[in-house]
Amino acid sequence: MPKTTLTERYRAYHALSTFRRLNELDDMWTDHVGEPATASGEELQTLQLVATDMDDLLARCVEDAAFVEAFIDKYGSSLNAEINGVVQQCTDRCRARLEAQGGLLSFARLALRTIREGADKERQEIAVKMQRLIDGGYAMGDFSTGFKCALWAISCAGAVLFAAAGAGMTAPAAVGACAAAVTQMGNLGC
Repeated sequence: MPKTTLTERYRAYHALSTFRRLNELDDMWTDHVGEPATASGEELQTLQLVATDMDDLLARCVEDAAFVEAFIDKYGSSLNAEINGVVQQCTDRCRARLEAQGGLLSFARLALRTIREGADKERQEIAVKMQRLIDGGYAMGDFSTGFKCALWAISCAGAVLFAAAGAGMTAPAAVGACAAAVTQMGNLGC
């Protein structure tokens, strides 16, 4: 197994945290604004905070996606045995999902491309929805399905990749993260 640096381990943790937080904030936003809804007072202020956090994370996720791609370029081919070892511990459903996408690295690259290409559009959509609410109008919640699926996909693939590389995640934690992500992807129809 190649030796990752402290900086790489920190950046890996940071990237996975960004993707996870985006999912959590989007869930919070969607739970509140899942149906056409209006907001006022304290709820509106809180939604503004959530929207601001989402905007900041969406801006950051492009950089984090670039880091994960560089990590794959640097270590991916030398980690096949370790990746396969972690993947073999995953649920049948998770393994099937990864195999259907051409393996973990292909699965990760597809998700990362979707994140890089979609983050600005998601930022614009959140801003438009927030302005509608500020203006007293209605807005729907949620990221686009493709973007949300990509966030879940990289949460799974990144966890397995970083566990295989010894970059700050254990195999059992990666297996759990991957199982949860694949379940969420199934719920979304990804």
